[in-house]
Amino acid sequence: MIYPTGTTASVDTSISRETSSKFKRRFMVRLVAVFIGGMFLDGYILGIIGPVSGLMRSDLQLDALSLGMIAAGPLVGIFVGSPLAGWATDKFGRKPMFMVDMGLFLVASGAQFFVTSGEGP
Repeated sequence: MIYPTGTTASVDTSISRETSSKFKRRFMVRLVAVFIGGMFLDGYILGIIGPVSGLMRSDLQLDALSLGMIAAGPLVGIFVGSPLAGWATDKFGRKPMFMVDMGLFLVASGAQFFVTSGEGP
């Protein structure tokens, strides 16, 4: 296209900037929500053991060793699981590993309903 001398073609980029800004904002809100959700679950698991340890001890007739093993379980899981999950995330991607993590959390939470004693099978 030929323009008269001294004029330039200008494209209105305010719409594309506004759309890009909204997309970035929406992406950041979702990203922060996912991160906070994961940290909330870890904190909940580690933090709930203290208040419920007395109830677990009486309901499941646990001795001190068994109660200590249950309380240390999440920490051992984090210690072992973090390097393995980091490796798997690098290999398979964040989204699949996040879905596996949430699936395992759901299955383990559901399995708690079937615990009737502190003894093994």
